[in-house]
Amino acid sequence: MKTLLIGISSPIGQSFLKASSNRGLNVIGISDSDTTFTGTPFHKVIECDLKDQQKLQAICFQEWPDVLINCLEEDEDEGKMADLNTNLPKFLSQLTHHLGTRLIHLSSNAIFDGSQSDFYRSTDKPNPQTFYGQTKLLGEKEILKNSISNPLILRIPKILSPELETENNNFNQLVKQTAQKLEVIQLSKHTQLQPTSSINIADVILELCERKDLHGIFHWAGSESISEYDLALHILRRANIKNPEKFINLSDDSIKRNFCMELHPLNNKLKTKALSIQELFEELDYKEPLKFN
Repeated sequence: MKTLLIGISSPIGQSFLKASSNRGLNVIGISDSDTTFTGTPFHKVIECDLKDQQKLQAICFQEWPDVLINCLEEDEDEGKMADLNTNLPKFLSQLTHHLGTRLIHLSSNAIFDGSQSDFYRSTDKPNPQTFYGQTKLLGEKEILKNSISNPLILRIPKILSPELETENNNFNQLVKQTAQKLEVIQLSKHTQLQPTSSINIADVILELCERKDLHGIFHWAGSESISEYDLALHILRRANIKNPEKFINLSDDSIKRNFCMELHPLNNKLKTKALSIQELFEELDYKEPLKFN
């Protein structure tokens, strides 16, 4: 099965390449010309400016993959969010429709507003409160509108990942880097998260590549919820930080926000299991003491 991967330098992209390499999957990575990619086994990498639709189309027609995975996104630079989170998925959906290629696209739980007390189902009405969330939701809508080739959209939460060479920082790296700089991060005890790892997400995507019977919108995350404040404490304690509370300012925001998602029916259809908090940290194996600058 030939697989085309966009977003190879992301934590999930790197984890997917490692997992697929172990299983002998034929993966072709697309690397944006503005990115640097090193250190992960891969079969083939093609450099392409992702704004150059003509070149990207030529690559896809030349390689003609069975599956195209898009795990690229922008969550910091608002100037790039519309291009990468909305316009690129729209073009990929049109392209895979013409190729007859299966599209697997990663979205986010940020398309919800966090006001719901129960876990969000895939059928619940989105109401993004950030520009990032809005662009991710528009990306979903464009995919569903422009492709009838059974695309699959996978909404995921904040992820934790191993110490990989990645361009974008995930939650655990952000928390640890803040402490390394002797700075303080502001987090809330009232915002509930459902974290998982880039490794676990990669394993799910590998299964989905082979499950042509699954299409539409699904949710995947960890099996347990935790506040963002308590999650940060876990990360710093795992890094052997004494008095980790001094690196975290407790937000005075008393509004409860819940971004946890219902994993049914996907969790009943896959061999890969959702990780508990303990399993998450065991998988990532944070044992190295944090070194201060």
